[in-house]
Order: sequence, then C-alpha cells, then structure tokens
Amino acid sequence: MASRQENNGVQGRGRWAVGLALAGVLVASGPALATDQDGYLPLATAIHVHTTFSTGKESIEQVAAQAVAHGVEVVVVTDADLLSAQYGLPFLRRLVRFGREERSVLGRGATAEYLAEIRRVDELHPELILIDGMESAPFYYWEVDADRRQWTARYWNKHLLAVGLGRQEFYEHLPVIDSGNLEVWHWTSLLYLWPLLALVYGWVARRRHPAAVRYPVMVIAGLALINNYPFKVPLWDQYHGDLGAAPYQHYIDYVRDRGGLVLWAHPEARSTIPPTELLGGRVRILSETPAHANDLLATRNYTGFAALYGDNVTAIEPGAEWDQVLQEYLRGERPRPVWGTGEIDYHYDDAAHRNRIHDILTVVLARERSAPAVLEALRLGRVYAVRGGDERLALERFRVDTDLGMAVSGESVPAAGPVRVHARLTRADGQEEELEVRLVRSGEVVARFRGTTPLDLGHVDEPLPAGAKTYYRLLVKSRASRLVTNPIFVVAEGP
Repeated sequence: MASRQENNGVQGRGRWAVGLALAGVLVASGPALATDQDGYLPLATAIHVHTTFSTGKESIEQVAAQAVAHGVEVVVVTDADLLSAQYGLPFLRRLVRFGREERSVLGRGATAEYLAEIRRVDELHPELILIDGMESAPFYYWEVDADRRQWTARYWNKHLLAVGLGRQEFYEHLPVIDSGNLEVWHWTSLLYLWPLLALVYGWVARRRHPAAVRYPVMVIAGLALINNYPFKVPLWDQYHGDLGAAPYQHYIDYVRDRGGLVLWAHPEARSTIPPTELLGGRVRILSETPAHANDLLATRNYTGFAALYGDNVTAIEPGAEWDQVLQEYLRGERPRPVWGTGEIDYHYDDAAHRNRIHDILTVVLARERSAPAVLEALRLGRVYAVRGGDERLALERFRVDTDLGMAVSGESVPAAGPVRVHARLTRADGQEEELEVRLVRSGEVVARFRGTTPLDLGHVDEPLPAGAKTYYRLLVKSRASRLVTNPIFVVAEGP
C-alpha cells in the first residue's frame, strides 16, 4: 500500500518505510520487535463506577453483568463515601444546621456491606476482577451572601478516588468534611468546656439572681455543651474560606500511607447544581465547582488523574498541566511521576448519551489476571487510556529502545546512542480507521503521523546529552476514539 510523509512522520500499514534513521526521521525497517505486551496481559478496566450504594442506578451484580457483556475485564467500584453539605449556625454548628445529603456508603453506615458485596460478586464472576474504591469530596467551604439570602457550597464536586484500600476501617476514617474524621484532641479542646462555667454560675447564683435570668443561661449552656461533645478540634471546617490544596494533600497522604492509590477525578469538570430552596424560598443553597486542573500541580504523591473522561480535557495537551507535572519530576521536584487513566464515571447503562461501561477505559498491562497485578500496573503507570466504546482504538505496541535497553509506559530506560520510539495502533474490532497521532517529547510535539489502522510508527532522536532526561508519550485521535499513553522515560548516561 502506498504511504505518505507528513511532518516527520510516515503513514501507512504493514511494513516499515526504509530510510536513514536520523533525528526526527522514521526508523528504517530492521529486526523484528517484540510487542509491548510480551510478558503482560492487557486488561480492559472501567474506573470510577457507581452503584446503588450511592448515586448509581444498578446494583454491583448488575454492573458486573454489564461489564461482562461489553468485554470489560476489571471494574474499579468507587461509590461515594459521603455526600453531605451542611451549614451549622454559629455556636450550635452540630445541633442547628441545614444543607443537603445524598445516598452514600458512609452516610448509610454500609461500609462492611459494601466491601462484602464487592467480594461476593467478584467470586461470582471468575472472568471479571472487581476492585474496591470510594469517591470522596475531601473539602468544601461556604460562601454566604446574607443580603441575597444565598449560601453557596464551593468545591463540593472537587473529587478524589481512593482505590484498593481493602479494609473497612481505612475507608471509614477517610479524612473528609462532615465525617468527623478531621477532628482531633488538642489542648484547645478545653475551650469547648466553656458552658460548664455558665452551669456553675446557674448553681452558685441561685439565691442572688432570679430564675428568669439563670434558667435561660443554663439552657443555652447545656445546649452548647451537647453541641461541643466530644470536645475535639477540627483540623479545618467549611466555615473559614478556601484552604487551597491542604485538605486534598492531607487526603492523598492518608490513602497512600495505607497502601491505596489516589486518582484525581474529572479535574476539568465544572459543576453548578441547581439551587435548593428552604423556608419557602427565603434561603437558597447552591453548589459551584470550577475547573481545577491546576490542582494537578498543587498536590503531590497522588497516583494519577483522569486523562480521558466525558468532558473535554486540555490538561493532557502538549505543555499543559500534565507535562508541567512530568517536567517537575524530571527536575527532581517530585518524588514520582503522575499517570493518566480513563474515567467512565458510570452510573447506569445509557447508550443514548454514550455512558456505557466500556465507553472510556483504562487498559492495564498486568503481569497476571489478578487484583494485585492490576493495582501494581496502575501504581507503576503501565496503562493507557482510551475512549470510543465499540469503535475504540487499541495500542498493540509502544516502546522506546536505546543501545542499553527497552522500556514501555511507566518505565525508564538508560540511553546511549540514538533513541528509537516504536508504536503500533489498531482498532479493537479489527476495522480500518483513519488516525492522527502526535508524539510528545517533554511537552513538545516532535512528530505527527496520519494513517490507517493497523498503523506502525517509528521515530528516532539523536543521542541525548550526558545526564539529560526526557520522556515520550502519544496522543491519538480518530473519528470516534481518543487514546492517551503514559510516558516512557529516557535517562542518558552521565559523563
């Protein structure tokens, strides 16, 4: 089949183009290459799935049946831990409050039942792997406009996913607002005992002050004492404005310290929930969350983020937030890189709105078909994200070769001599599809390709300077599908 050359790329199917391998020029045909999947098992994984334990409309067993029917091999169930936004009146925050609450795992006190049901359904379907997780809103704060009688909960839809914690107590103690898990003992806890002074006054002054004075004071003091119990001090609450990245970093650290994975969910999704009216419309409660891709830069040590989901994603574009994070890693400013995943945010099967469980997937390259192997691959970035449902693309090969070794997504390879990038793209159903491919090196597009699946690509860069570090990743687009790879790191030998 004839091939075309465009922007340092060669298009076509089948055999490689023959030519001299120079910087920015495609690799000449040579020895046969092992595919990236050698030694790994590609597993189609649905991440961020809701069931009837929170806001989904299907039970865990029904979700499993949908997954099996659509060829999904792993489901990461992430029902909401606590969906609560509460505003308490000053001095009586716990006793007198209003707000909204939706069905959730912790809200129902159903953590043990939730984990047991995931295990039961996992055993019921040997062809499917179910992994536990929860979706959290670690923080929100209230913005009050008294003149308009309007209360707005900011950042209620800024969410993180905790995956693979496994243990009931770990999930039940997730540090999120309104859970009680942010309260600690502190010497300032003594200040919460101030109502005792008023109660003592009521007793001591019983012969000198009239009951009309003492009794109201004692009643108020008694209510305040009940309100202050158990006399713990919150690390933060929803009444003191925007606290930046601190609540989210605290959540990330909690989950990672207990062996779980943490993923930023839908970081560019904007959310405005229609207002709820109270007291005959005299009070309006709103919830607004702006896009927050900058949190990818503001936080550390999380596992990854949703590189593909239902909204338009710009953080994955060359030079945007993801590349900025990866550059920080290369400079030694971060202890670990950040990986991109596919996020379905599934609530029920809805083909009309392209919300089927296989519409957005994370393809995991696992060492074996098991939950620990899937979690290992997610932790190490040995995955790629793809959307497109039945028409989705598939990555059969993505690797970087140097004279000193070879690496796949999430791995690092030492370099001496030219750096060679290889990729092979197909469509999952075997059909032909026109593709556009961008090869990104350290935040810049270094090659573009157009062609028809199955499409083999190659690119060669000149040797890196001694001690230099870089990475390569792919952005792929077809008529009906998008595919995003994770980076492969290259480190040149020092002098």
